[in-house]
Formats: sequence, structure tokens, C-alpha cells
Amino acid sequence: MALEVEVKKQVYETPRTGFNWLIPIYVVATAFVVLFLVVPLGKVILETLGLIAGSESLPVDLLQYMMRITWNSVRLALLTTFVSLAVAIPVAIAVNKLRVPLGMGWTVLLTVPLITPPFISSFATILLLGRTGILTRFLNMLGVPSFSIYGLPGLVITQVLHLMPYSLLVIVAGLQSVPAHLEEAAHSLGESFWGTMGKVVLPYILPHILMGGTLVFLTSLGDIGAPLLVGGNYRVLPVEIYSNFVSFLGDDRIPVVFSAWIILMACLMMLVVNRLLKRTELKHSFRTRAITYDLPGLRRAATVFLALVTILFLLPYATIVVSSFGTVWTTKWLPNAFTLDNYKTAFTDSVAIRNSLILMAGAMPFTLFLSITFGQMNRDVPYMRWFDFITMLPFIIPGVVIGLSITRAWGAVKIGGFDLGGTVLVLLIAISIRRMPHAIRVLSAGFARIDKSLEEASWSLGASRSKTFKDVILPQLKPTIVASGVILSIKLITELGASLILYPPGWRTIPIYIYYYVSEGQIARGSAMGILLIVIIAVGNGIANRLTKDRGGI
Repeated sequence: MALEVEVKKQVYETPRTGFNWLIPIYVVATAFVVLFLVVPLGKVILETLGLIAGSESLPVDLLQYMMRITWNSVRLALLTTFVSLAVAIPVAIAVNKLRVPLGMGWTVLLTVPLITPPFISSFATILLLGRTGILTRFLNMLGVPSFSIYGLPGLVITQVLHLMPYSLLVIVAGLQSVPAHLEEAAHSLGESFWGTMGKVVLPYILPHILMGGTLVFLTSLGDIGAPLLVGGNYRVLPVEIYSNFVSFLGDDRIPVVFSAWIILMACLMMLVVNRLLKRTELKHSFRTRAITYDLPGLRRAATVFLALVTILFLLPYATIVVSSFGTVWTTKWLPNAFTLDNYKTAFTDSVAIRNSLILMAGAMPFTLFLSITFGQMNRDVPYMRWFDFITMLPFIIPGVVIGLSITRAWGAVKIGGFDLGGTVLVLLIAISIRRMPHAIRVLSAGFARIDKSLEEASWSLGASRSKTFKDVILPQLKPTIVASGVILSIKLITELGASLILYPPGWRTIPIYIYYYVSEGQIARGSAMGILLIVIIAVGNGIANRLTKDRGGI
């Protein structure tokens, strides 16, 4: 007689007694996103539909122009993505598989561009490859014909210098997840190193390659700094929106229609991103270990390759340092003279520093609060997937579109006798919305690592869901919150697109000052301000890392 044993899974439910103070927090956070993200984006779309359906419907030539500018943006993003992957894949293989000297130190060096805003690498490109740039003169000496940096070639070079590390980090993570037994099986069947990489490793990490390429593609589409500085006559969507918004001679329909078009594309691309995120979050039921190869000749070649790539990617920042101490840089290899006046000007005009620090200090706690709230909502509230989709949209939608949509929705609203659109409060709201997805994505990893058994133990002892969150979940999130704060501080203080649209009088930030300095030809002053911005970010990063170590690491 078989013995039948019924095993029932014990489920701890949240006690129904006591008030769950998480509920009003969920309501407030949701209302904020609805008011300052959903409503503004919806208003832009409704205005565009009104233009299409109105008596003055959109002319065919405007739609054709929009398609041409869209193709410009897509072509730039595709070229940037292709070149970035062409560099990132061999770099990642060299670092992870060939036992090169310094190891992952190469990755650290190549991710330096991530702590700088993209427009800094833009004017570094001008210094290097402009009409009288250092590399331009060097290439001319070698007999290589010169080309204009202003336009598509300069944009691709500039964006690759800044965006390649995004794909590199994702591909490195993918290579570290490849099970060693797959490569060992390939070698046992007689495959060479290159055969194993091409037939086993790269197909296995294809989702990571696609995800890395997607990050580069999306960031390129939303970039406004590089197109404003080195784009020349090559027009892209964010620049067309901004230039027509600020120009008295611009077409008032272009900012609205182009923004609605970008919002539609962002929704479609968000579906692709979510699909790729699922594929890159593959969980093994077994432990994986990375396999490396002892190939001395190939290792030496890889080391030389890594050194050359690192020099090329860090050369722009070395050029910025030299330029920040220079007076005039003409046709010589170095500036005509060196001075500290550029830094004196940067420190004397301390309004930009003050504004940037105030905005960062004001936006970061609130953005972290929203991100933590939405992370917990995803665990507590059923059917939150659609809302997570909405909160991730600002990652794809350019800052100029976020700024424009908030202006259209709330620019004319008056609170206490003053226009909301003319205050620094609306700028704080805009940059919080714009950078919120970065914090949410980091914190989602922290929430995924929370020990569920501790929550169940808390519930079994009678604790409410809100008390469990405060005493059990939040302490486990502290290291991730610090990491999220570091990333937020970088993203908030370097935000340019939304700031260009929304900054009120007297509230120019460091990125805006840098943009105006460079656009007016004051490269040295822009370089000094750029170095100052990098130092501020590095100091904040160092403080955060120290706090993280003191709390036991991430």
C-alpha cells in the first residue's frame, strides 16, 4: 500500500490589522508620474492629432522633412552602434579570455567616458580633429587627406568615444556568464580559439550583444550635446525640436509633431528593450565559471590592441586638460601659452556650480524616493508591469522632449500668483522624471536579491507589510540605494536636454555654461568648466564608494 503524503506549501499573508502607510505613498508617487509624465506626453500627442485633424492639416513637405530627419537620426545611431560593437566585442574578449596584463583594469579605464557628459567629448573631438586639430595635422603629415569633423563623421566619432563603454560593460557581463563546459566541449572536438569564440561564445551571448547595441542605439538617438556642437548641417530630431523651440523664426509645429513622433518610436523601442532585458536575465540552475586561454602570442597582440584603444578613448580627455590651461590653440602642437585664468573664471562665476549642486541635491532624494517606491510597488501590487513600462519611457525619450512636453502641459499653470513654467521647481521635476529610470533599473537588481524568507518570517510574527518594508526590506537595500545615488548624481548633474528647454533666468547649470562657451568658440573656458564638472562627479563618486565600503559593500 503506497503511502500518500500531501505536502502543502505554507503561505504567509500580510496581517489585515493596522494601517499600511505604503498605500498613500504609492498613490502620491503614481500621481506624480501621471501628472508630470503621462499627462505631458499625452498632451503633446493630442496636440499633434489636433494638427493632423484640424483645418490646417500638416503639409506633405513637413511630414517628408520629418522622415528625412528621422532617417538622419537612425543612420547616425546605426553607425554609432555598429562601430561601438566592433570595438567592444574584441576588447571584451581580450579582457575576459586572454589573461592580459591589468585584466579588468582595461575595462575600468575604458569606462571613464561614462562619468562625463557626451558634449565634453564633443569639443574634445573638435580639438583633435578640427581644421587645425592635433590629429588632423598628424594625419596630414602622414599624407592622409583631411575631412570636416562637422557632420556625420564627427558625430559618429564623438558618440563612439562616449557610448562604446555601454556596450562593453554589457558584453563583459555576458562573457562572464558563459558556462565553461560549453567551451571545453568545443575544444575537445578540436575547435580552435577563434572557432570557439565564433561558434560557441558569441552565439551564447548574442542577447547581451543585442542589449549593448540597443543601449548605444537609444542613447545616440536621444543625444543633443554632440549634434549641437559638431553636427553642422547634419540635422537630427532632438536638435530640430530644440532649435525650432527657441527660434523666433522656427516652425511652431515642428517641436510638437517631432516630439509626438519620438514618443511613438520610444514606446515601440521600449517593447524591444523589455524583451532583451528578459533574455539577458537568464538564470542558470548550475554555477558557472569563466574559462581563460593561455595563448602567449595572442595575449601580446591583445595587450597592444587594448593599449591602442585605451589611448584613443582617453586622448580626448587628456586634450581637454591641456586645453583648460591654455590661452589660444592655433596651429601649434600645444597652446600658445598656459594660464590659470580659465579656472579662475570658472570659480569666479560660481553661479553655475551652485545651480548644478542645488539641482542635484534637490532632485536626487526625491528621485530615489520615487524609484524605491516603484520598486516595492512592483512586488506588492498586481499588474504593475504596464506602469513599469511607463516609468522606463524617459530612458528612451530625449531630454528636450521631456522638457517640451512639461512646458506644454504646465508652462501656463499659475501657483500662488506665479507661473509654474518659469520656476526652478519645474526644472527639478523634469530632471527627476528624466533620470528616474536609471535609479529604477539599478534598484530592481537590489530588490531581486532580497531574501524572501526574511519577509515571510516577519509576516508570520505579525508584522504589517509597511513595518516589514521598513525593518526588513529597506536595510537590505541600503548598498543598492548608495549605488543608485552615485549613478543618479552623475546623470542629474550632467543633464543638458531638459535643462536647455526649462531653465529659468539665473539658473544656468554647468552643462549649459559649457555648451554656450564652446558654441561661442571659447574652447579653453569650456574645457576648464568640463574638468571642474568631472572633478565634482569623481569626488561624489569617491564619497559614495567610501560610504558603500563602510556599510559592507554592494
